[in-house]
This record gives sequence, structure tokens and C-alpha cells, in this order.
Amino acid sequence: MDEAGSLIRTARKLKHLSQRALAKQTGIDFTYVSKIEKGKLEYAPKAAVLAKLAACLELDLCELKRLYGQPLTEWLPSTVFLPDYVG
Repeated sequence: MDEAGSLIRTARKLKHLSQRALAKQTGIDFTYVSKIEKGKLEYAPKAAVLAKLAACLELDLCELKRLYGQPLTEWLPSTVFLPDYVG
């Protein structure tokens, strides 16, 4: 089991949730939750999945993203380039 999966599993158990209950609360398939906890994924979960897990389990999203090697900030195209509008 990897560090992120262990963190998620421990947080889930502290909240007395089964994998199925966590899956139902987050809208994530319970078999995927199991794979996350066991570190059996071929690739890191998407940021949206980590955000749902972090919110439900009251975990630090930045820490989860760091453990999976994901960037801590998201690129927002609407805020990167704001041209002056001349009407």
C-alpha cells in the first residue's frame, strides 16, 4: 500500500466508514476506492477524485496531490490572459 492510499484508508476508518459508504458519499466507484487505498492504480487519480476524497475525509487536498506527484495549482485559462477590450 502506498503512502497516499494508507492516508486515505486511515482517515476513512477514523470516520467509521466502509469503502462502500465512502464511495456512496463521494460518487466514486467502491472498487476504485479499494484500488486507491491499496495503491493498485496504474496512474494517479484525477484531481477531482482527490478533491472529493479530501472533502469527505477532511484531508488536506494539497498533501494528497503532493503524494501523487500532481501540481498543487491548476492552470486557469480565463485568468492567465486578459486582453484589453477596446469597444
